[in-house]
Amino acid sequence: MAFTVSDFEDLLRILNENPEWRERLRQAILPPEMVGMPNTLNQLTEMARDLLEAHRRGEERITQIEEAVARLVEAQRRTNETVAQLVEAQRRTDETITQLVEAQRRTDETVAQLVEAQRRGEERLNQLSEIVGDLVQTMREVIRRLERLESWQVGESGRRSGERFERDTLARAPTLFFGGQGGGTGEPHIREKVGNWLRPLYRQGIEIPPHDDPLLADIIWWKGDVVAVVEVSIKVDMNDIKRVLARTRTLQQVGVNAMPVVIGEEWDTPNTEAFAQENGVEWYVRGGLSRGFLAFRQLSDDEPTE
Repeated sequence: MAFTVSDFEDLLRILNENPEWRERLRQAILPPEMVGMPNTLNQLTEMARDLLEAHRRGEERITQIEEAVARLVEAQRRTNETVAQLVEAQRRTDETITQLVEAQRRTDETVAQLVEAQRRGEERLNQLSEIVGDLVQTMREVIRRLERLESWQVGESGRRSGERFERDTLARAPTLFFGGQGGGTGEPHIREKVGNWLRPLYRQGIEIPPHDDPLLADIIWWKGDVVAVVEVSIKVDMNDIKRVLARTRTLQQVGVNAMPVVIGEEWDTPNTEAFAQENGVEWYVRGGLSRGFLAFRQLSDDEPTE
């Protein structure tokens, strides 16, 4: 059955009388996507007014309604396309989110691996620090040992040079003193003679400290009744002066006419030479000699009394 103008008029009347039917019809006619669109509702309202006006104007308005319906159909088509595009965009968004989640998971794994690598690196660094510390300590110990070895070598070289100089000086003693008798305190007859001189101190129970003991002098040499207590050193220092003075005084305490003498190649400082002169120590240093040493040379070779 065809839908006539009279039927349409009745429909409009009924819809005007029953607004709730009109709303239900609108909801039935429009798709759900269009219900919530204010612009579309405005267009439908305008179209409803146009339909009423078209009814009053006749068949010309029906054509306008058909054109409006066609526009609505096109709008619906575009809406459907838009919805499809939105669905596709949502799909791509979901895929992107999934990819981002996967990327985040891989990133988390990478970060965890980096944290673990950092931890192992720190442990290794700590181990290396301990190793380096041990190496530094070992190196310091090696350096200290090398320094001690070098010091020992220097000392040993100096000691050997000193011993060689002392041996040469003892061997040349007759030449240096222009005659006389004596020798090193390690020789038995020298020890016997010095022991006889020190006998009074032994009888009194006096213990002679090493610093003051004539038996520890380098050379004991005599001419006539004058006894030279000699300290020999390549470089004569203050300790040599003090030792020879102390050992000479020990013999002087028992009545020996003892004279302190130092023999060397050089003075360690000018102050040492001055100190020797101030304290009456005779010397033969750098090829030069003191007046007392020269006077000792000029003495006769007679044996002193014990």
